Amino acid sequence: MCGGTGYTDPQKEVEKGVNNQQRSAGFQRNGDRAPSGAEGSTKQERACMIDHHARAIDFIVGFLKNHGLEETIRRSRIFMISYLGLMRDPLPDVAKDALVVSTQFISGEADHAGLEVAKNRCWNYLRSIDSRYDFGNRENLAIRAAWCTLITHPTTNELQQTIEYFLEFADRIEDHSSQIENLLQQHFG
Repeated sequence: MCGGTGYTDPQKEVEKGVNNQQRSAGFQRNGDRAPSGAEGSTKQERACMIDHHARAIDFIVGFLKNHGLEETIRRSRIFMISYLGLMRDPLPDVAKDALVVSTQFISGEADHAGLEVAKNRCWNYLRSIDSRYDFGNRENLAIRAAWCTLITHPTTNELQQTIEYFLEFADRIEDHSSQIENLLQQHFG
């Protein structure tokens, strides 16, 4: 068991299975493939990670319904920055720079144009390396995870997809999915 109360509603499990399959299918666009989990993870650990991700998405969507898109984006950005702060290995410089701009945006020291510049820097760096579509490459994943914090003017669906991708990218580097619930409570509670 991955945590929680231990009770599972069979209908919700079926629905969750469909949702998780749909989420994983999102990576199939543009030739991308979904990351398979943190290096060395077992099938059970991967299943727990997917469960934690699904619960996080459900939590954020529930928050969105009650607090609106702008507040959800703001808190999601803070959550993602904190989540990347859990990484033991250092992030690539371009990812660190992206997080600085995201943090500046939260404090009002950067604007949407600054986020766009940082997004372009991340993409240009990814384009310069051969592994930009290698979802087993930790540098690529770290940059993509940091890139998610730079989201600007998303729709509800784009925000949900960004959070899904962020969690996949980040936990493919280092699995911190067991800490998602605590961070969500801290930043959305």
